[in-house]
Amino acid sequence: PSPRRVRVGAVGRESHGSLTASSGPIDGQPSRARRQRDRAAKKRIPSRRTAALRTAPGQPATMLKLLLLLATAWAQMTINRVPIGNAQRRSGAGSLVLEVQGVGNLTVPANEDPATAVERFAARATEAGFRMNNVTMLNMMEWLCERRQCTRPLTGPVMLEVTGAGNLTVLMHEEPAAKVEEFAAMAVANGIPFNVETMRSMLKSLCNSRSCFRDIAGPLTLNVTDVGEFTVLPWEEPADRVEYFSGLVVEAGLGMTRQSAQQMLEWFCQRRVCRRGLTRPLTLSIGEVGNVTVRPFEEPAAIVEVFGAKAQQAGLEVDEEMLQQILNFFCERRSCHRPLNPALEINVPDLGTLKVAPHEDPADAVEQFALVAMQKGLDMTGKQMVEMLTLICEQRVCRRLGVRPPSELNQTSTESLMPPEAEAAVPEAPLPAAETSTTE
Repeated sequence: PSPRRVRVGAVGRESHGSLTASSGPIDGQPSRARRQRDRAAKKRIPSRRTAALRTAPGQPATMLKLLLLLATAWAQMTINRVPIGNAQRRSGAGSLVLEVQGVGNLTVPANEDPATAVERFAARATEAGFRMNNVTMLNMMEWLCERRQCTRPLTGPVMLEVTGAGNLTVLMHEEPAAKVEEFAAMAVANGIPFNVETMRSMLKSLCNSRSCFRDIAGPLTLNVTDVGEFTVLPWEEPADRVEYFSGLVVEAGLGMTRQSAQQMLEWFCQRRVCRRGLTRPLTLSIGEVGNVTVRPFEEPAAIVEVFGAKAQQAGLEVDEEMLQQILNFFCERRSCHRPLNPALEINVPDLGTLKVAPHEDPADAVEQFALVAMQKGLDMTGKQMVEMLTLICEQRVCRRLGVRPPSELNQTSTESLMPPEAEAAVPEAPLPAAETSTTE
């Protein structure tokens, strides 16, 4: 069937456009007149099985039950070649229950039109990952309408035209809110700004033309004790945001495990639809150099940078191109939320230029720069070192926020000590900031 068209003049603003739809039932839907004729014919001409039951006065009760069961089995139909159970009346409720094996039960309350129940069942099944289509729904309608009066046909596809963003089509087996969320996600990925108000305006326009069964999901905000809080917006995938937040926590030096990340994801999935789980651990083997493994709660760029630093310490040659190729491998297979740290250069008057490579820890670079300066007979204070580190950490991620004072740089100990004045000069590792949004 041709889709209904709803025109939206601008993103999130509905204009008075044309709305067209076919007036008759969808192809394959039995009309009311045809159903009434079929019922009348059945009343006039009893089937042979029915006649046999009526003309067997001495038939035992058990034999009657057996024949009824056989008749039920003969009448069984299938949807997509999957057998469907028979309608049953719940005691006192007058509801019809259609069992779709492998999917679930479709329940039609006594006061609900079958078309609404079928559309709701199909929408929820589709969001759960089951394959639904027009033929499936029409078969379900035909089965139900033989047992219950149907007052309307199924709603055909509805199209929403959003100026500057494209067209959104919602098929009869899809949930409008889910399609709006998917549309917004694609728009944001393409650089088109979106917000919750825009999405709700789109959903309202769709719900004026067809049935809707849920609202836009979220925003949802989770507060993690002693760590921070983060928000999942309606167009965002919860697993992506959990992986992003977990990566920030790990880079800030706080503890995180897969179990903790999974618990956070489950909190969101209990409140909205989740289309994927956490990414499994990924490992890349790099010849004789070694393996790089990124776990679901780690930021790939951070792990690649650590790998590059260790490889360089082991005397291996590492360059930006090599690290970028490694990062590309992971980002093609899971979510990535930041690029590699940029290479930085800082000009220090009377001392020279400090260079920090993407994979190099800034604290190590500052200490090495100070050590070389002192070996040349140049004076460098702990305050200067802290100022250099602070400047770098404002521009990229720093994994260590402590530098040893100049007097300890010649020592072989690997322990890092922050000069007294550093506590005020270098900010603590920031906790992930919560996005401005509405908590559940």
